[in-house]
Amino acid sequence: MRVCRTLSCALRGSYALMSELEKSLNCARGETSPDGNFTLEFVECIADCGCGPVVHVDRSMHENVKPEDAAAFTQQLKATLTDPTYGQKTPVLGTPEWNG
Repeated sequence: MRVCRTLSCALRGSYALMSELEKSLNCARGETSPDGNFTLEFVECIADCGCGPVVHVDRSMHENVKPEDAAAFTQQLKATLTDPTYGQKTPVLGTPEWNG
């Protein structure tokens, strides 16, 4: 899970988002979650500056991820790990499949 920390995203809360993701996943940036499913890292600009904070997960770009939504965001991502139909559904705005 890559969180943009460049100026546009930083001004929109990417540092607070990273802090909340660390709590939600129970791991520090640069480390992997205890379940082995997520690695958190800060990255430089991922070229989606108008929609920050932006989080890149696998092939999916998630825009406007607010710090207060970090727990729900990680729960949504965790749910995709056990969903055998993930990636086979028609994308719906606001779901992980939308940008994937």
